[in-house]
Amino acid sequence: DNLYVSWKDGTTYGIDITDTNKAIGVYESLEFDNKRPESTKKFYTIKIVSKTLGTGCKIEVEYKTNRDTDWIKCSMSEEDETGDRREEMEAGDKIGIFNAEAEGESYQVRVTLTPSGNTAPEIYSINNYFEQGEPL
Repeated sequence: DNLYVSWKDGTTYGIDITDTNKAIGVYESLEFDNKRPESTKKFYTIKIVSKTLGTGCKIEVEYKTNRDTDWIKCSMSEEDETGDRREEMEAGDKIGIFNAEAEGESYQVRVTLTPSGNTAPEIYSINNYFEQGEPL
């Protein structure tokens, strides 16, 4: 009654069994430069619009500029009950406003979708807000 999947990664082999639970998903955008790679842009906000998140599900957002190697985790504009900035969308959320406050010629976004059991987040749109500067 189970489906098995074999795989190879370089010289390592393995076999896995399928599961009805969803896995964590990661989306990394293409590099965005607004067709003006010579200009510096100021990136302010990332707005995520999703289906209402189920219990135990969450969405986290990171960004990087100018092809940096490290991703920077965003905090949300909204504070939690202790007055701290939230770092992720959680159950019941369907819109998340994340602070980026970055500057660079190019920009990428990474969104991590954490499911709970067989319920997974569904994103409808990722919106980036920026200000175009002059060429250097």
